[in-house]
Amino acid sequence: LVTSRTEHKEELTKLKDEESKVSEDLEVLNIVASVLNTRGVRAQVVGNALAGLQASANTWLTKMTSTLKIELSGETVQASGKVVDAISLRVHGAGGGHGYKALSSGQRRRVDVALMLGLGAIAEAASGIQGSMFFDEVFDALDTDGVESIVDILNELSADRMVLVVTHNSDLASAIPATMKINTPM
Repeated sequence: LVTSRTEHKEELTKLKDEESKVSEDLEVLNIVASVLNTRGVRAQVVGNALAGLQASANTWLTKMTSTLKIELSGETVQASGKVVDAISLRVHGAGGGHGYKALSSGQRRRVDVALMLGLGAIAEAASGIQGSMFFDEVFDALDTDGVESIVDILNELSADRMVLVVTHNSDLASAIPATMKINTPM
């Protein structure tokens, strides 16, 4: 009976140690799951990238219009009220609160260009390389005011890199102080 009791105590101690180790492992796995889930590190990385894109795009947008401002988020609220992981774009300053779709085509193009230039800035920052820029008919939907602001932006961009613009907008083509222009008949 004494031997049996001693053996049971040893077995109980061994089982408690195993339980403690399994509990620690479970705690580590729960922490890993919380870090890797959609609300963890990935969400933080996406959130930081979106914040950087938003800041950069708004800087460019300010050079094109004083009324518009964009807001990017890593979450979208569905009509049902459910919050899902999806990138959302909100535009403030026009559209009567109805967002991007309610903007004029010129306003939408300004937002598009600002986002494109913001993405380019993020890519340059990530790679450390400032490359050439190519714009193929990107600015053709802009109105006269938009063309004027884009010419200023293109002048700024071309100060330290090659910028190639393909356009059918004759106002833009004539306003760009290019070192070389190629006109082809349509």
